[in-house]
Amino acid sequence: MPPLTPDDLPAGLAAVLPFLYVAWADGRLTADEVDAIRTHVVAQPWLTDEERTLLTAYLDPTAPPDAATVHGWAQTLRTTLPTVPAEARDSLAALGEALATLSVTGDGSGADPDIRAALAEIERALALDGAEEVRGMETPAPDPGPPAIPPAAPPAFDVAALQAVFDGDRAAVRNRVRGLLQDPAFAYPEPSITKEDYRERVLTWLHLLADAGLGSLAFPPEVGGGGSIGDFIASFETIAFHDLSLAVKYGVQFGLWGGSVAQLGGEAQKARLLPDIGSLALPGAFAMSERAHGSNVRDLQTTATLDRETDEWVILTPTERDHKEWIGNAAAHARMSTVFAQLVIDGESYGVHAFLVPLRGDDGRVVENVRIEDSGHKMGLNGVDNGRVWFDAVRIPRTNLLNHFAQVSHDGVYTSPIASEG
Repeated sequence: MPPLTPDDLPAGLAAVLPFLYVAWADGRLTADEVDAIRTHVVAQPWLTDEERTLLTAYLDPTAPPDAATVHGWAQTLRTTLPTVPAEARDSLAALGEALATLSVTGDGSGADPDIRAALAEIERALALDGAEEVRGMETPAPDPGPPAIPPAAPPAFDVAALQAVFDGDRAAVRNRVRGLLQDPAFAYPEPSITKEDYRERVLTWLHLLADAGLGSLAFPPEVGGGGSIGDFIASFETIAFHDLSLAVKYGVQFGLWGGSVAQLGGEAQKARLLPDIGSLALPGAFAMSERAHGSNVRDLQTTATLDRETDEWVILTPTERDHKEWIGNAAAHARMSTVFAQLVIDGESYGVHAFLVPLRGDDGRVVENVRIEDSGHKMGLNGVDNGRVWFDAVRIPRTNLLNHFAQVSHDGVYTSPIASEG
């Protein structure tokens, strides 16, 4: 959200801007307190219908605004505070009235006289220290930076010997990864890089790692893999010293997506998919977590229901809040995903199982009946395209059930070598 000034905003929104910022700036207010602000605000007669609709959305405790929006509010307040009278900084209500008057006339006169009283009532109800909150909105003093550090003395120990201790029995793969990362192609991006460009840079890096064989380290030798979980973990750890976005994307593609196929898939599925996963010819995702499930994986709400007539699974997100949440690779790059869902045959649930579900075609477009949203900016991990995914009766072949631990025949008969229903 670009910086705004009060004359860019309607008076009603300008008046409430300090309360919007306080509601979301640092998570101090509870959901009930945010809802209390919304209840008070939307009842004000001086708001237009359009302003009331916007504020209702901005103050929804179940759907907080994204970080970019809150940052935009902060920029607006910081650039405006020096232009308001000193007494307008004594409370949130006084500041809101000042912003509203600037919005109406630009010279501090002409706002609705009821605004100050209404805002003061909200401030009292929440027991906020308005003057302190306003001080927190001011532009901080420039950071002088860290003190100068004198040149380091030569180490009083054998660096190579210590490195050998840290690398342990995985020194070879760690040195191999370090050597790759020293290539100029892995140069750090400029600080001003956009989220979208950073994601493409990380994807390019990931292709270079896959081309060097690092994507298949943990996969079985019979599908061209290295057969070593230890080498994969050592590679993952070493990559993290370079760039955490790259480490996460490496872990999602080859550890979660590839690992789910390697550990849960049948032999034919592994032979068909793992070579393309390891080479990054088939970017994928691991869709387990849901918005409403918390840590209760057993009771995930996504369903996979067998349609006997078509010999297909029907993948369904039953309600809006049951979507897959924070799924790495989903927002931009994944073409297929392991989706965890309740397996249902003739109305009977057999518990959570894993299914291969397409997300995008070869052209990169999201497939029919799949909806994907971008999770947006993240602190320190903007090179990863996390997303939210909904399935609206997506149909996949019966054979797309990852079938190492469970099989469903053409006749709809469920079998599993695991006796326990849990």
